Amino acid sequence: MPTLDWIGKDAVIRHHKEVPFRLLEPDTALSHGDPEEGNLIVQGDRRPQGGNILTKAILDGLPKHDGPKTIYAAATRLGASALQRENIVFKQTPYAIEV
Repeated sequence: MPTLDWIGKDAVIRHHKEVPFRLLEPDTALSHGDPEEGNLIVQGDRRPQGGNILTKAILDGLPKHDGPKTIYAAATRLGASALQRENIVFKQTPYAIEV
């Protein structure tokens, strides 16, 4: 099977392991809305081929939440009826982000 190779490929493949991560801590000075509402930031499919796409597997892995959900992602594999059934408003990044 053919493979694609280039100078620096190993650095690209390992890059995610070299980027430091940090836990997100609440900052009341920067917060907006009711802190009891339960907003959640989720980094979904972290595989290189994952591509920040909302899938059924990602949705099943989220904590249970009865209220409405707004999910930002590059794309979704869920249909309109599934989004409505799960009470999800889907916003495609970067197009639906408003500052």
